[in-house]
Amino acid sequence: MKAIYERKCRYIGLPDDKDDFNFTERFIALKTEPEKQIAEEITLNALIKNNLSQIKLPEGK
Repeated sequence: MKAIYERKCRYIGLPDDKDDFNFTERFIALKTEPEKQIAEEITLNALIKNNLSQIKLPEGK
């Protein structure tokens, strides 16, 4: 879509959209998912570390 500009450098062609959402509420919702993933990562890393520590390798060459 080709942008159309007036002399006053205002963009025209698309209607102004009203913000129909609560930014704070939306931000908290978006922030929650990565926080859950980070918590899960910590748990999984501890489990992996524990599992790896139980592996016995043969001594040798």
